[in-house]
Amino acid sequence: MTANESNRTHATRIAPALFALFGLGVIFILAFAFVHGREVRANDERVEALAIENENGDFCRGLGLVLQIEGYARCVAGLTAIRRRQEERRNAEALGIL
Repeated sequence: MTANESNRTHATRIAPALFALFGLGVIFILAFAFVHGREVRANDERVEALAIENENGDFCRGLGLVLQIEGYARCVAGLTAIRRRQEERRNAEALGIL
């Protein structure tokens, strides 16, 4: 066997191994992105929910309502319902329903 033939044989063995290694690397990156993306999304949802809760409380307190009274609870519940309906409208619009 000549040196040139030996190099070709060696290259034909290495190429599939490199391709497999590349494929495994891509799978690893995609799996990491999927898992990490879910964690980031869940954290973002928690942060947004807390911000909304704070905004609702600030708005209701700005109207002179105190945390311990029934009016404050109705105010927060009303704002929550308004935000929910707005989100439903946005989702429907995004889906092309509206």
